[in-house]
Amino acid sequence: MRTLTSAVLLLLCAALVVGCGDDGGGSGVAEITTGIENAIADAEGPDQAVYASTEIMLPDPDIVAGMLTDDSESVYGSPALAAGVLAKSGDTLYLAGIDGLWACRGEQFELVSEAPVDASVFADGRHWIAENGTLRTVDGTAEIVTEFAAQITGLAVDRGDIYAGTAGVGVWKLDGNSLVSVSPEWDVLALAATDFGLFAATTDGLRSYRDDRWFRRRLDDTSTDLQTPTALLYRYPYLFVGTDHGLLRYDGGRWAQFDIGVEVTALGWHNARLYIGTDDGTLLTLEGTVLETVVSPEAGAVRSILRFDRRLHVATDDGVFRYRHGHFEQIEVKETTKLEPETEPIASLQ
Repeated sequence: MRTLTSAVLLLLCAALVVGCGDDGGGSGVAEITTGIENAIADAEGPDQAVYASTEIMLPDPDIVAGMLTDDSESVYGSPALAAGVLAKSGDTLYLAGIDGLWACRGEQFELVSEAPVDASVFADGRHWIAENGTLRTVDGTAEIVTEFAAQITGLAVDRGDIYAGTAGVGVWKLDGNSLVSVSPEWDVLALAATDFGLFAATTDGLRSYRDDRWFRRRLDDTSTDLQTPTALLYRYPYLFVGTDHGLLRYDGGRWAQFDIGVEVTALGWHNARLYIGTDDGTLLTLEGTVLETVVSPEAGAVRSILRFDRRLHVATDDGVFRYRHGHFEQIEVKETTKLEPETEPIASLQ
């Protein structure tokens, strides 16, 4: 998953306090300054098809984008991992990034694979990662060499099919033992599967894919500036779209816009609310129409947010943190040990 980098001011006002529940689905903290929801506008009419392909297909991930930051050194005094994508399987938390694939099965991360990992997704009970021009499973049961040199920037599973977004050569679909191009040569920043199609955030705008056709999606915006989508998260019934200006929410027919004033780099779900990570290291929540800032470790841009073991976990440019006992603590990194990858099929991602 790749993000755009920019730094600007965070606009927030008023104050209010919310509590954290637990619905078994996302991530949470609370403490708080209110934000403002701007406009809810009617979506445009039927979207215009801009590309048609022949076919495409695999399953569904438990990966959520988001992040965390900390101005202190590691709680354990260990070096920090570079930011990456967080994922979970059973009792294991994974971090995939430029430092390789790491697994945490307790109080520290241990190395699984040294090769830099561009993207990660769970599908068909297996953990798929993109690295060094290949798409492979962590357990070694499958490996596909890509026909392109571009970096894979995102993976998603829509109606049983695995899709890969790339930097400069568009979206590709896993078809048997090969990846097949299904879009123009877009620069893809993020992918998300929804009940109303596969969505791709590109540097040229938001696209959706259904029935072998791509549609250009207009982002309703009350400002005069065009917004570039930078992060996607689907949580029924909403698609959340982070942009270089703020946040939008789509229910399949209408858009709601929330003014943040800074680039959104990660999105995650925890305790019945959306968590929003930004380029300047701020962590916010959205519950209903109330936008609030929350406690954050202030450690750099937020890259990934995930609920794991009933706690909020955030990956930042300065390491991976979890919220426990009323504060964020950095997870220890054990650099010398290489864990064996999962060998058994993953039964459940919930």
